[in-house]
Amino acid sequence: MIPSLPKSRFIQDICHSWLRFEREFGTLEDLDHAAQRVSHRLEELQLFRSREESKLAERENISKKNIREKRKPVSDIADEQFPAKRKKDAGDNLKKVHEKDKAQLQKLDEENKREEIKTQANEPDIKKEEQTKDSIPEKARVYTDQCTAFISNLHLKANVEDLRKFFSDVGGVVGIRILRDKFTGKSRGLAYVDFSDDSHLAAAVAKTKQTLLGKKLSIARSDPKRGKRDPSGRSFQGAQ
Repeated sequence: MIPSLPKSRFIQDICHSWLRFEREFGTLEDLDHAAQRVSHRLEELQLFRSREESKLAERENISKKNIREKRKPVSDIADEQFPAKRKKDAGDNLKKVHEKDKAQLQKLDEENKREEIKTQANEPDIKKEEQTKDSIPEKARVYTDQCTAFISNLHLKANVEDLRKFFSDVGGVVGIRILRDKFTGKSRGLAYVDFSDDSHLAAAVAKTKQTLLGKKLSIARSDPKRGKRDPSGRSFQGAQ
């Protein structure tokens, strides 16, 4: 016989009281005996209470649902009658958003491609300009050599930085030109060093016969001629 809900609570309270009594005043054997007697009963009562509470909650939900349906507006009822339509509208909206994003990505991709094509189209012009600049013969440059030292017996491996370091104690260096063979591009052992004023030039000339990379340099003041071009007629490496 299944007891009612209030009665099941009463029986459950009695079982818990018995266990509490044996735990506080009885022996372990009494507690174990009581636990064996009531454990199965407590499980049945707990299961019964759970089922009864679930049924009660289900009745309450059904009652609330009936009340809501009575109060529900006509528009909500119409929406419930057409769930497929709502689902279709949601799918259409999602599709429109996806197509919009896809169109924006395509537009951005096209703009990037146009920029890339434009850049590639400008590259030949830039290269052509650089080639034109490089193709101007260095011998066409005009140097007045008003404040310039002419250096000979320069080591063939010496570069602009070597000469700059060599004259670092003098200072005032504004340009260095190493003369090179126009066919091989190798150093000819000659160079011009431009200075900012005569005092720095005089100090540089005083360093003649000093050694750079194992070779004694011959340094003299350059003898300029107005409008004279580079007398070597060869290409050179310059630095400002």
